[in-house]
Amino acid sequence: MLEPEGALLAGRYLVTEELPRHAQRRRVFRARDHFTGTLVAIKQVPAELVRRELTALMAARLPGVVELLDHWIDDDGANIVTRWIDGAPFPGPSAETWSRLAGPTLALLTIVDRVHRSGVVHRDLKPTNVLVDAAQRPVVLDLGIAQGTGVESHTDDTEDVAGTPRYVAPEQLLGEIDPRSDLYAIGVMVYEALTGRLPHEGPDLVGARLLEPPVPLRRHLPDLDPGIAAAIERLLATRPADRFADAREAARALGGHATSRHLPPFRPSRTQLRGLLRGPERVAHLPTRAAALLWRTTGGARGRLEEALADWLRSGVLDGALRLDPARFAALESADRGAALIRDLTDLPPSDRVTWALTESERALQVGDHDHAIAVLRAVLATGVSADGARALVWSWERHAHALGTPVARQDLLLAARRLGDARLRPVEQVLEAAGRVGNGDIDRALGELEGLDTLAAHVVRIQAARIASVERHREAVERLERWATTPGDTSYAANARGLLHYRESRFQEAGAAHLRAARTAELRSLGLAARLNAAAALLEAPSPGRAAREAGQVLRAARLLRHPGHEAAAEVLLRAAVYRQSVDTDLDLDLLDALETLEMWPMAAFGALTEAAVAWRRRDVRAAELADRAERLAQRAGRRAPELLAGALGVLIAPEKVEARVEALAAAAAHTPPGVAAQAMALLAAATGSADLRERARDLAPWRSALAVRREILSPREVVGADFT
Repeated sequence: MLEPEGALLAGRYLVTEELPRHAQRRRVFRARDHFTGTLVAIKQVPAELVRRELTALMAARLPGVVELLDHWIDDDGANIVTRWIDGAPFPGPSAETWSRLAGPTLALLTIVDRVHRSGVVHRDLKPTNVLVDAAQRPVVLDLGIAQGTGVESHTDDTEDVAGTPRYVAPEQLLGEIDPRSDLYAIGVMVYEALTGRLPHEGPDLVGARLLEPPVPLRRHLPDLDPGIAAAIERLLATRPADRFADAREAARALGGHATSRHLPPFRPSRTQLRGLLRGPERVAHLPTRAAALLWRTTGGARGRLEEALADWLRSGVLDGALRLDPARFAALESADRGAALIRDLTDLPPSDRVTWALTESERALQVGDHDHAIAVLRAVLATGVSADGARALVWSWERHAHALGTPVARQDLLLAARRLGDARLRPVEQVLEAAGRVGNGDIDRALGELEGLDTLAAHVVRIQAARIASVERHREAVERLERWATTPGDTSYAANARGLLHYRESRFQEAGAAHLRAARTAELRSLGLAARLNAAAALLEAPSPGRAAREAGQVLRAARLLRHPGHEAAAEVLLRAAVYRQSVDTDLDLDLLDALETLEMWPMAAFGALTEAAVAWRRRDVRAAELADRAERLAQRAGRRAPELLAGALGVLIAPEKVEARVEALAAAAAHTPPGVAAQAMALLAAATGSADLRERARDLAPWRSALAVRREILSPREVVGADFT
């Protein structure tokens, strides 16, 4: 079994604490992700029962539902990793009156309504499974006994089938599954929060709940608004049919429109909506996307728009300044897309669904809309198709999952493949399992598990693993892919892999040529754009900043048309760096930096901040020190040593008061970065301290033999080896 503290799980999660068992069904640990530095919760579940909770969490990827981050199975059972939530059990602190309780209650009903519409019934809502943060936003946890159309059930799962007795609905005690059972549990939670009592009391709580109405709320709280009291008591009706039809209707009855009173006046139009909402239009186009979603789901009717905006405010998609939360909005947008697909599927004959999904998947693959394709494939797979159809859907899904390369995309596919139990899909599972090990830093085991697998997906993951291993193993993986590749599409992958190897070997001109060759032969437009971005990065180091700018500019224009935020962000950052390296006098671009940080694109934000700090320093802008500090902080967050070192050294040069405390540590850190980066850092520190020794070390490290006047990340080679740049 796991030790309560100090255990390192899956090579990345350091356990710091075991939570009290009285609040949890299973062992739950708080841990810190060694790779990202973020706090997570790790829950142990019997391996035979884990699919229920995983499928529920995947079906309910929504604002206000705890986010699934990772999972694996070991000798102790299954382990589910979710984001750690800092909050108090519902209703949160200081919510003993309805005026204070209304916000968390209406927000919880909004979340539960979306959960139900995703095909999930929670069945165990209670205060410890609903944490309320400092902004009064609830987050729903623990979907371990959830059921519904979006959840895989277990015929042998008899443990905890009725939920928690204190909050369970009467029909649940009889074994029935109904979304309105969750409304009953919310009613109990609200009643208890207001009065400090349960709606039914006495030795036979179960019998009373089945046979008697609750004690009227106004008997305890005579000053409570009669309409609010009646709505809460309706949540507690013994028969589900006597409750509200759904959580949305319940929210309306409890004053769900009240939040709209705080909205500024606006005319219902897409343009007005886009101007009303706040958030990064740069890269993510959040206001434009949000306005489009609101218009599509409300038809532009003012009343429905106000209700939708009120829902977004309650669930944290918007804050009080109408600023969009990128992660919560993305989850909402994805859920809406999934719901629309389900509606479309009902009009399509079952025999045509697989063909339609594969056609739609191929179209999305061409433009890089992988999220849409995965939503289509998942939706059709969930309707129940033949074994041949299911395999075809999974094989198509595999291409998108590996193109995205995110843990979430791969986890979803792995679970779907396992649920089918098809031996012919075992290679898909093996590659996905190996990809998970790469993500956790277990490179040797990942490469071992990929032996004998010669699919494109296996080669993609093998290259990812080898890039973290030695240069020799990286070279072996690339050569193996090149021998295997025969089709134009496969040879494009191989050329891109060769370019990445050359970049690692500091053969930047050859890397750029290989990536451009990959871009020309790529069968998929999205992969062609990715190869051009790689080419631009290599050409930047060649150094050919002018050519790098042209390639990045082409990608930027295409990515904006395709609405591909990852490519768009990378192209913007590369363009800024190329402009700086050409010694072009340019204004600061803090809008881009703010957008990257808001969107939590940490690596790109780190490199972007370093460029802006260098621009500010060259212009003698008073914000240079602040930007250098910001770049260093972002680089630490992203785990990128090179920009962290350069930002730190630049910060010392700009702010001499930091010299004594930092120079020694920064000089030592230079040993763990490429020679060109280390040489620039040493030169900056030498200029800050006047140290001849540091200046000599900078000259010794300098790897450049040409283009000595062209700037690199901060300094040009000529400045490194001796020119005065202060």
